[in-house]
Amino acid sequence: MRRLAIAAIVLISSFCAYAQEEDRLWIEARWNFDQEISEGKWNGEARADFLNLQLSKHFSDKIYFRFRQRLVNKIDFNHDILSATDFLWVTWKATPKLSFTLGKQPIFIGGYEYDAAPIDVYYWGKFCLGLRQYYAPGISADYEVSPGQHIAVQVNESSLVDPYTGRFSYNIEWSGKLFPWWNTLWSMNILENEDRGNLGIVSLGNRMIFGPLAVDLDFINRASRRQKNYLSDWSAITKIIYNVGHFDLCSKAGYEKNSAENVDADGLTYDITVPAGEEYIYAGAGIECFPLKERNLRLHLAYYWDSDHNHRHNVVLGVTYKFTLTKL
Repeated sequence: MRRLAIAAIVLISSFCAYAQEEDRLWIEARWNFDQEISEGKWNGEARADFLNLQLSKHFSDKIYFRFRQRLVNKIDFNHDILSATDFLWVTWKATPKLSFTLGKQPIFIGGYEYDAAPIDVYYWGKFCLGLRQYYAPGISADYEVSPGQHIAVQVNESSLVDPYTGRFSYNIEWSGKLFPWWNTLWSMNILENEDRGNLGIVSLGNRMIFGPLAVDLDFINRASRRQKNYLSDWSAITKIIYNVGHFDLCSKAGYEKNSAENVDADGLTYDITVPAGEEYIYAGAGIECFPLKERNLRLHLAYYWDSDHNHRHNVVLGVTYKFTLTKL
């Protein structure tokens, strides 16, 4: 299981943001020392969490290519040759406002915790950890309604199943602003499950920026059409980041619950991410230091706790590198 984390301030990872990146090849890596403290016992581990190779390339003013490979992941050639590949897509800008993307891409589920780049996150909530896929082959279209306001529709493999199982998700996402200080990342999703019917998701991601202070408020509601109460399976997450010069002071907390009645006739939970009858609380805080002006070198120290392991505390100390190898 991936370790949880506090996220640094990151840009919205929608295709409109990616398309603005410069042409380059770069590498990023994160090394951590994790100290677990449980009932008086100390268990430490040092390891490399991430080693990613990324490529961004505009072949013309209408054709854009994007690639990200996790080099530390083991590739499962028998089942999915792209298991360690997050991004592998081509975007065609058909008009100044309309673009189409084909290939392996992020599954459009709103919310800033879900949307954060994994290398920038130290701990996650149960909903994000419970998804089977975050990136999947598919097709999407993005339309710029007005400057800074984008509507995107997407069809790809479902987040609730393993790759190549013939189940799909149907997504619509809005990334934009309500006010200059209020950014939004909202989505509506229908995810096919293997044998438990479809799961609907409404995700409302909100980011408020007031000078050096950034506050994220995510609300994610999940429901099957067979549920009696459509507001009985949800997650609420808040994240606060305050910048002081070369330092970011961070905190994040979440509450997630699913009513015990949200099961089918065989007793199977409709929602596999936060199973029926479960309640989950998690929280943490940390500090990040960016010694360089470009913020491509980060030192971090974080602490987190969750209710699934309420006698266990975790401290994470590490460093993250993000450096351009060459410009194309």
